[in-house]
Amino acid sequence: MLRGSNDEILLTKGLARLGDSLINFIYSAALSLELGKPIGIRVKNEVLSKACKTLKLRERLKVKGEELSNGDLVESLLAFVWLKGILTSEDMIRIARKGLRSSPKGDENVLYSVVLLLKEVMRALLEI
Repeated sequence: MLRGSNDEILLTKGLARLGDSLINFIYSAALSLELGKPIGIRVKNEVLSKACKTLKLRERLKVKGEELSNGDLVESLLAFVWLKGILTSEDMIRIARKGLRSSPKGDENVLYSVVLLLKEVMRALLEI
């Protein structure tokens, strides 16, 4: 079960493990499509933590369940919206590509894109 009482979102370490694979796939696919060649990347936990803090996700979400790090929180949230069919992996890849294209170049481009993706996730959650 992914929802508790009072429409709280239940985020767990299990969801975080799935979300870890999901976000790495999303950004590997997005970068592969943008660069025109296969590439595999791992999105660093530091990037996810910064994105979580930037958007104040802990304060904005009613999170129930296990205590999670900021990175795990982001990964759990992505797995949650994917499992519930709120956003598809294709939706997330499209958003990630848009973020990568519009971000300032340099080390922060994945962070910029993750923040954009999480904004869209939050918007989609508010619509359900």
